[in-house]
Amino acid sequence: MSSPPVFKLAPTTQQYDWGKPGSTAKVAQFAAASQLPGFTIDDSPSHDFATGEKLSAHLAKNSHLIGPAVARKFNAEDGNLPFLFKVLSIQKAL
Repeated sequence: MSSPPVFKLAPTTQQYDWGKPGSTAKVAQFAAASQLPGFTIDDSPSHDFATGEKLSAHLAKNSHLIGPAVARKFNAEDGNLPFLFKVLSIQKAL
């Protein structure tokens, strides 16, 4: 059974010393609303919300979601995409 073309992702968030803490941070607000887009980075991967499966594993099993042209161009047959989306909520200068 193949995956539907649209499915809900569970993003991950990370906390840093220089970040804005608490619910006033946009990152926290986006995460609470499940509006953070997810990608396949190893240290903080997104997951399929329904199954808990890592996004990269899900895309590897459902290559039609990437499409052959994108998979070839970015060598993404294994489900790993070279895109990284970050939302930073900074409280103090680095």
